[in-house]
Amino acid sequence: MPQKKSRWSLWFLRAVLAIVLLTLTAFGAFQVYLLKSIAPLTGEAQLAGLSSGVEIKRHASDVTHIHAKTPMDA
Repeated sequence: MPQKKSRWSLWFLRAVLAIVLLTLTAFGAFQVYLLKSIAPLTGEAQLAGLSSGVEIKRHASDVTHIHAKTPMDA
């Protein structure tokens, strides 16, 4: 019977290892998804419909301020 016990323990170890690897892979994929879904905090973008330049600033407390030359652009 020692042969069966070691065979079961080997399968159990493989199953646990597979679950750990799948969990780590899923966690890594979720992290990549989260990082790609965050809006960029720096840079420039061209937007249709703006009559002039608009500046967007964000404070350390995450308060966003939009500075535009016309009220329609803000």
